[in-house]
Amino acid sequence: MKKLQFILAVLILLVIVSCTNKEDSVNSPDTLSSPFTVKYEIIAKSAIISPGSSVIVSYINSTGQLQTESFSSLTNWNKSINVTSNVRPLTMSLSIVSSGAANGGYLAIANIGTVTQNIYINGVLKSSSTNNSASTGSSFGYKIASSPINYTVN
Repeated sequence: MKKLQFILAVLILLVIVSCTNKEDSVNSPDTLSSPFTVKYEIIAKSAIISPGSSVIVSYINSTGQLQTESFSSLTNWNKSINVTSNVRPLTMSLSIVSSGAANGGYLAIANIGTVTQNIYINGVLKSSSTNNSASTGSSFGYKIASSPINYTVN
């Protein structure tokens, strides 16, 4: 009888250990091996501008380094990259700012609306943020404050 109880206890323990350890590590949506595909996306209801400055888009590139692109104005933008870096954890990030932000520069959109930022990993949306413009505008447009978005791959 004691032998049967011991065998049952061992079997139950093995089932619990195998379910928690293996399934969590294999099925975790944050665990990926390289290479994998990242798509960054910015969608605006109207042109994004930065009065007197440039619109700067920053993102993590295929080797895990910060990359920036500068635009006089921007409506819709996307960038797909094949990530080869084996560094983990690796935080993929996307931001849009004014190049003059340190000196009071800001982002605006031509018409009242929204700016949406998205990060997709292997075609699946993993991080998203939508920001609304101010409800009152100026001759430069409607101010909009956009926060960076991130997604960490382990």
